[in-house]
Amino acid sequence: MLNQINNLIKTTISSMFETSIDGFLYIPAWPVYMETEDPEKSYKIKLEYGKKKETYNQILAEACSLCDGIRILGEWYKNNDVQFGIAPDWINIQELNSELKKAKLVWERYIKNFNNQEEKDILLKDCQNRVGGGIAAYHEVIRAVRLCRLTSIGAPEIVNDYEQMLFIKALVVNRYATSLDICCNKTSDSISELLQDINEAGGYGLMVRDGMLATNG
Repeated sequence: MLNQINNLIKTTISSMFETSIDGFLYIPAWPVYMETEDPEKSYKIKLEYGKKKETYNQILAEACSLCDGIRILGEWYKNNDVQFGIAPDWINIQELNSELKKAKLVWERYIKNFNNQEEKDILLKDCQNRVGGGIAAYHEVIRAVRLCRLTSIGAPEIVNDYEQMLFIKALVVNRYATSLDICCNKTSDSISELLQDINEAGGYGLMVRDGMLATNG
């Protein structure tokens, strides 16, 4: 299971380093605040990676650690009769093992006191305070929260995979994007192949309703 997760992370991040011939990365537009995903729109993104090999290894290590922490925290909520978002009973223990340290970081960065019902400006400011003022601060936070919540309710693996892919893309964009523009429907080849692989693995379609991921079929 962990090897499958790591392979998905590696594949997703690798796809984010493969820009089109014009030097931009094209990915399907994410759902935006109070709107649903528009299949006719894509993001045209300019990324500044610096030394690509060092950056790739750095973001890969961070993504693996965060996804592991999200999984551990989500499974803790699933296995305990505790409302999602409530502080785990081990959160203030000084000597935590490496697994719980990852989960604690996720809870403090993404989950603690997060309220997606806030007004747009307040919500965006909160997300920027949590993960920095990058272009995709809101998407990084909301994807992490949703992935953790999906894990906590035992969502199907294909749904978790799709949401994890979106979280990783948001993480990379928030760290390294210098510009993001809306354009007509266009997707870099590597992203298209990844989406097709995930969709085919589940045997049914994925769609977004009212900003929430749902299965079709």
